[in-house]
Amino acid sequence: MRWQHIYFDITDGVAKVTLARPEKRNVLSRALLAEIGEALGEAERTGARLLILDAEGKAFSSGGDLADPMTHAGELGTLLDAHYHPLLRRLAGLPCPTVCMVDGLVVGGACGLVLACDMVVATEKARFAFPFTQIGLIPDCGLNWLLSRIVGPVQARRLLLFGETIDGEEAYRIGMVSRLVESGALASLLPSLIASATTLDPQAVAGTKRAAALAETQTFEQSLATERELQHQAGRSARFAATLASLSNR
Repeated sequence: MRWQHIYFDITDGVAKVTLARPEKRNVLSRALLAEIGEALGEAERTGARLLILDAEGKAFSSGGDLADPMTHAGELGTLLDAHYHPLLRRLAGLPCPTVCMVDGLVVGGACGLVLACDMVVATEKARFAFPFTQIGLIPDCGLNWLLSRIVGPVQARRLLLFGETIDGEEAYRIGMVSRLVESGALASLLPSLIASATTLDPQAVAGTKRAAALAETQTFEQSLATERELQHQAGRSARFAATLASLSNR
């Protein structure tokens, strides 16, 4: 398809999705969300080993599209259910590692898009804003679930209730960001991330992500049962068989 709102490329098993409407501050329009969803589907269909999400311009994304007719009609629940939630589920459920690179402002629901990734790399120019209660809305795009689990309920309530904006350094300090790098260093970090991710066994990665996702709602005993099932499958994989063979040849 012709991408009008994003850039998308898959090279050597690495998929890259770049939000490409900087003149609109990469607002999460329905068209942009649809293209991201199509790109994620293509990444999964082609067996991508790593997905990188980034954005052009000074703002990663200004968040939800307040000019959308559905927003003005008060159909926010319908909008979320039809356009935002399917994308968040697809992103969180990708079997490969996902890395989000943030070098600017992220507002509102776009923070949910960022935090649905497995790793967030940010610079000191990054800003994360949660203005929901200031404009008469509640946090959405999975933030009520994601943020509490990532930074803890105390920090999550502070950010979401009071509509705070934090910089990349504070986001790193409280655990929202996996790595903090200097602005301009994001590109130089990519080769090592790519090299690391593309050496991992895809089945083991998918199993690890599934176990971690299920553990969020499981008891300890249930999590142990999940581990047993997934490890039983992993123990019969080609990669593990090769590992055992290499050990026996030493």
